[in-house]
Amino acid sequence: AGGLAENKALVIDTTNPVSTINSINSKTATGNYTNNASLAVNYSASDSNIKNWTLTFYNSTWGYIVHTTGNTTQSNIVYTAAAVSANGTYFVNLTTLDNASNSNITSWNITVDTVNPTVSVACDDTSVTVGDTVTCTCTASDALSGLASQTFTTETPSTSTAGTFTSTACTATDNAGNSASDSGV
Repeated sequence: AGGLAENKALVIDTTNPVSTINSINSKTATGNYTNNASLAVNYSASDSNIKNWTLTFYNSTWGYIVHTTGNTTQSNIVYTAAAVSANGTYFVNLTTLDNASNSNITSWNITVDTVNPTVSVACDDTSVTVGDTVTCTCTASDALSGLASQTFTTETPSTSTAGTFTSTACTATDNAGNSASDSGV
């Protein structure tokens, strides 16, 4: 008996697809801080033989929040998740799969901190008489993202005349960009 011969091209694909998270809220490296609770992820997922990609958001305990998926190459696409409900660390995974079952996963984390640092100025004597000396100190802290900067402008308050003076200022900014100020005397 006769048979039909058929020629087929065999393509061997051993190359992983591309999964790239370019930024989250314009931060271009994993492990950054933001004071914006809406997480905007710029990502790229590509392969000449793409099957699908999935962008997934998780909270600090790896609890699922939301995901988006597609089956075409994406380049510098921005996806904004609904605003997260609490301060803390969040994880974003981008998984890309091609039709030859090659895959690539990229993961980032970002810490959301919407709380201003705590700042206080304390002066050793707030009720002075003419000629007394007053010394003031600045204390600042931030429990979530830590302090990025602290400035303390102090002048020895003038006690040469009677009156009320405010001559000490303290400002602190945290790593997420939140800031607070206080003054003394």
